[in-house]
Amino acid sequence: MRALVPLLLAFSALAMAQTDRLEGSTWELRRIGPREVGAGDKPTLQLAGGRFGGFAGCNRYGGSYRLEGGRLAFGPVTSTKMACAPERMELERAFTESLARVQRYYLAPDGQTLVLWGGGASLRFARAGEARAGTSPPPGKVLSVEPEAQPCPGEAQRRCLALEDLTPGGWGRFALPEIAGFAFEPGYRYTLQVAVEGGSTPQTARLRLLEVVSQKWLGPVPEGIVLEIAPTLENCPGTASRKCLMIRDVRGEAKSPWRPFSGTIEGFKFEEGYLYRIVVSFERQPDPRAGATSLRYRMLRLLEKMPVVR
Repeated sequence: MRALVPLLLAFSALAMAQTDRLEGSTWELRRIGPREVGAGDKPTLQLAGGRFGGFAGCNRYGGSYRLEGGRLAFGPVTSTKMACAPERMELERAFTESLARVQRYYLAPDGQTLVLWGGGASLRFARAGEARAGTSPPPGKVLSVEPEAQPCPGEAQRRCLALEDLTPGGWGRFALPEIAGFAFEPGYRYTLQVAVEGGSTPQTARLRLLEVVSQKWLGPVPEGIVLEIAPTLENCPGTASRKCLMIRDVRGEAKSPWRPFSGTIEGFKFEEGYLYRIVVSFERQPDPRAGATSLRYRMLRLLEKMPVVR
């Protein structure tokens, strides 16, 4: 038994050394199972302060992880909600699903290769650079905003935004009364790009909205027609001088073909580069110019707005 003590101590020291070498590290994905990851924007993984995150192939992602000896477990993943080309979405799906199954890790002696595996999944990474532990967070952050406000810490009568920092090594979950320039509407889950001014903690910094990256309605859906609106305008039929929205009907999982829409939708503001899903109503009204009737559309609820990367 005494002979085992030095051996156990050596294994313990090795595990602690590997843990130290993982803290503050950044990795680039090279292989998912037997499949090589092709050229282009490869998924990345950053580990710092009990938080993980990076680029998943299309979206930024993050969460918390637990590291004990040779065991490594990743918590639930939160991410932005961009849509990309099908092959990039498939890469992201395979990567995040594999990450969720990880149970163990191996760090090569030279510190340049990291292998994660568990539950039939395996991921191989190459070291991409260092993220210094203990440094201030970057000036820009990506935040997730929960659909309902919560009591502010220490001020039960005041309502605060329930936020999560998706930046690797960031602030985790926290609450703030407001973000400058951001108009919160209960019922939506938002992803925001914000600037951090005047401090390095949620308590000392002032957050200013740069962009609403995405928003998704999680409340009751009003009765009406569900439409998807494409992220780009196209030439209206018969003329190249006028641009039309491209829309399609959505009924459950079924979607009609895209078609041009030359009218207006009351209450809807189009911004190029975003895919929209909305609920609308319509009513017939006289159109004296055409000597017939026309349809007047009105948006009842914006269900989802997400950026599209081509």
